[in-house]
Amino acid sequence: MGKPIIATRVGGIPEAIEDGQSGILVGPSSVEIAEKIIYLLKNEREADMMGGNARKIAIDRFTWERSASKLLEIYGLNSPGL
Repeated sequence: MGKPIIATRVGGIPEAIEDGQSGILVGPSSVEIAEKIIYLLKNEREADMMGGNARKIAIDRFTWERSASKLLEIYGLNSPGL
């Protein structure tokens, strides 16, 4: 079982978290973070759904193989014959 994520909309975080699907994105206000924690604690079914989605996304997107492939692509080393 995965866990839903509550994170701020900074840097690359919005690219990794689908707001409302695998977690909740908030502004950098600690009050908003606290509100969303309370929301997920009161809405266990939604938290479980987001957690399951977060786990699925992590398994699909963030494997060693996929990370290595992306790095090879960035450096132009994934061409056939290299």
